[in-house]
Amino acid sequence: MTRQQAYGLIKELTPANYSRGPESDDAQPDKEVWVFGKDIDGTEVYIKLRVVETKGIARCMVWSFHKAEYQMKYPLREDG
Repeated sequence: MTRQQAYGLIKELTPANYSRGPESDDAQPDKEVWVFGKDIDGTEVYIKLRVVETKGIARCMVWSFHKAEYQMKYPLREDG
């Protein structure tokens, strides 16, 4: 998967992809992250994002993007 393909998948995220957050980041507890999941060709992918504000402009940073190590939960989905 290319970087552009990964960014395209992130742009497609909806509330149904939400798994948890905001929560403290493991590496930097003073920072908040949000976790999402997405099925890509039958593989569940773990996506951790952080919102960073610089000079009044909010940007989304990809903090982690990899195959999920555990089955993820989706509290905003009908099937959870």
